[in-house]
Amino acid sequence: MEGAQQNQSSQPMPCNPINNFSNGVAGYGNPESTAWYINYLTDDLGLAKEMERNGRKLVETKHNWDRMIL
Repeated sequence: MEGAQQNQSSQPMPCNPINNFSNGVAGYGNPESTAWYINYLTDDLGLAKEMERNGRKLVETKHNWDRMIL
């Protein structure tokens, strides 16, 4: 592809927005939907705790010292 940058990373590039309702880890959208989701989590503290656990697990798995290249 002339003039286009190619992905030089070994990681796949997402082509579609991430659905924050499907995994509770990452989100995509606009400020109104973010505000709505914050209110939704305020009303469902069990789901908020589950998302907290999922987020922590993601960070511990993907961003730890054992995976760092020094």
